[in-house]
Amino acid sequence: MHLPDQPMFLNMAVRIGTDLAPLALLTALKGIESALGRKRGIRWGPRLIDLDILLYEDVVMNDTGLTIPHPRLAERRFALAPLADVAGCCKVHPQTGQTVGDMIKALAEADPIIVMTETLM
Repeated sequence: MHLPDQPMFLNMAVRIGTDLAPLALLTALKGIESALGRKRGIRWGPRLIDLDILLYEDVVMNDTGLTIPHPRLAERRFALAPLADVAGCCKVHPQTGQTVGDMIKALAEADPIIVMTETLM
């Protein structure tokens, strides 16, 4: 979900290796957001940066500050499409058993996604 009257934004996914446990990784990500100038504001509103943990191996957890897999992942084509690029369409959601590809197919095309073809390097 996002507020309809806001600027377009870039959404991407990265696959990383880490020795950090999920909560420690979240703390590190929030530190990066803060260092880059993120200010907490309107929920789902415009923001400079937003780092989320979508999946963490096959971990399923529901802690006060962190839910893995991301609780709205299956509703967000804008998150699933880049996830498919780094994890593959066959990556399985550890709770639902659905693949990333199946979750993408289940969503309406109403949420426009513009694929960037330029590389950053």
